[in-house]
Amino acid sequence: MEIEYINEKIIYIKSLLIKLNKLFSKYDNTTNEEEKEFFFAAMTKFVEEIIEISIKINNKLLEENKDFAGTYYQTFQKLSKYYPIDKENKEYFSNITSLRNKATHKDENMFENEKENLKKYKNIIKKFPTYIDYIKKIIENEKNKSDK
Repeated sequence: MEIEYINEKIIYIKSLLIKLNKLFSKYDNTTNEEEKEFFFAAMTKFVEEIIEISIKINNKLLEENKDFAGTYYQTFQKLSKYYPIDKENKEYFSNITSLRNKATHKDENMFENEKENLKKYKNIIKKFPTYIDYIKKIIENEKNKSDK
């Protein structure tokens, strides 16, 4: 297992979550609409990157099991075949991949649905530590198996 690669990606996700949280603070503390638009666009890029990196981690773990996912959604769904995760989190992380697609493909509705997307972004800050813990647990279990 590529533990070092995955650990580096986890550290990167953590740093992005911190930056995303700081951007929320700046967004909330300004009344200037141009600044709000700038902060929202920056948050969208951070969200895109967080989800993208988690998909890469999932794909590495699927490769370890000689499996692959045909869609980003499936990277989270299929991972649960090999590493248990509760249904609620599996569904949340699987469904969040649609945000990545919208951000990557410059969905015009991102700005029209700004308030709705901001709620989703805040939820990412709350929920992604659960994903990080899940991945860390997988790594630890795999390390323990290889140590035996």
